[in-house]
Amino acid sequence: MKNRTTNLALLVALSALTTANASEFSGSFIGANIGAVRTEITGPLGVGVGAKDATTLGIDGGHNWDVKSFLVGIDVYADSNFKVDGISSNAYGLDLKLGLPQGNWLPYARLGYAHTAGSGTVPPITGGGFHGGLGIEYKFAPSWGVNAEWQTSSVTNNGSKLNNDSIGLGLHYYFEAPKAAPFPVAVVKAAEPAPAPKPAPVIVPVAPAPVAEPAYVPPPAPVPVAEPAPVPQPKKVVVSDKLINLDGANFATNSATLLKGADKRLNEVVIAAKQNPDAKFEVSGHTDSRGKKASNQKLSENRAASVQAWLVKHGVASARISTAGYADTKPIADNKTPSGRAANRRVEVRYTVKE
Repeated sequence: MKNRTTNLALLVALSALTTANASEFSGSFIGANIGAVRTEITGPLGVGVGAKDATTLGIDGGHNWDVKSFLVGIDVYADSNFKVDGISSNAYGLDLKLGLPQGNWLPYARLGYAHTAGSGTVPPITGGGFHGGLGIEYKFAPSWGVNAEWQTSSVTNNGSKLNNDSIGLGLHYYFEAPKAAPFPVAVVKAAEPAPAPKPAPVIVPVAPAPVAEPAYVPPPAPVPVAEPAPVPQPKKVVVSDKLINLDGANFATNSATLLKGADKRLNEVVIAAKQNPDAKFEVSGHTDSRGKKASNQKLSENRAASVQAWLVKHGVASARISTAGYADTKPIADNKTPSGRAANRRVEVRYTVKE
């Protein structure tokens, strides 16, 4: 028992060294599991019994909360271990869970109480005792996750001790699935119609003066002066702001390393740079409100610089690109929800074109 507790504490401490990301596992859940269990009885009632291997089935349910970089939860469970050579046991109880979310992955530890009812010995070994476990869960859909887990429990009664060690696979359903973050749409100003040209002035010819008597010479008739042609109005220039957004899924977790999926969005910027040789590009990095301010500021600057390096590598002059990191100071959604935080973890590329 002492060795198990020591190993459990060591694994939890090692898990705490990993870097946390935004949690997608908060909320209520239910689930079921199947696995293999080894039951061992020591003491007077265990003489000649030895260890027994059997199949175990179980159900569980509970609720998880985000607490800063951690996930804290409660888990209510019930397990039934099949009978082998007349030995079987059933257990139910309550555990506290501590996890470190890593995107769609959740390594966790659990510790709590189990009431075990054993059969196959006279008298039966029944009572309450320690229960603990280690596991990892992967969320493959907004409402569904699959986990692998090791559990251990023990109960002492009638001068003997019953130990259960199991390993199995489980399936969880989450009632509060995260919503997809809205994608910002660039607004383009419509061009104003060109003004209608003014009509050219109409010149009316002047009739010749009548022939006077030879003795009288009339003064010359006035020569009409044509009005100057209207000066053409310069064509108005319409300026449009463009925006290309890279969400958090285009980067490695808590890193400035671009993933291959980002190439498609960034190629749009390269095409725009070729079509608009006078355009300047502003690359800005943003994070959600979780984590330390200094770490968020550094991460937002590094992600913006990573996008700038990619664009320069693909033919956009560095003099045309400026970068900035804003951390969590310019959110576009609510940081209190998983979907809002996902929308706020982004890199924006803005540029202006004249049409």
